[in-house]
Amino acid sequence: MVGVVIRHPVIASVVSVLAVLVALWAVELVQVKTGVERAREYWAQPQGEEGGLLYVAMGDSVTQGVGASRPDLG
Repeated sequence: MVGVVIRHPVIASVVSVLAVLVALWAVELVQVKTGVERAREYWAQPQGEEGGLLYVAMGDSVTQGVGASRPDLG
């Protein structure tokens, strides 16, 4: 019976740590989703002057600047 009493605090601690990690992961996921949506909305609008140079960059999210504090800084 003593072994069960000792294990409960350990299990509770592990579950608590996992819950905190999942919560932090969820917050990061929401922040990334918000940043991607903000960048998508920004880049969906025509940029520059009409008839001007069109610059196309191909690549992953780094190319678009996802993660920058503002889409125009990407």
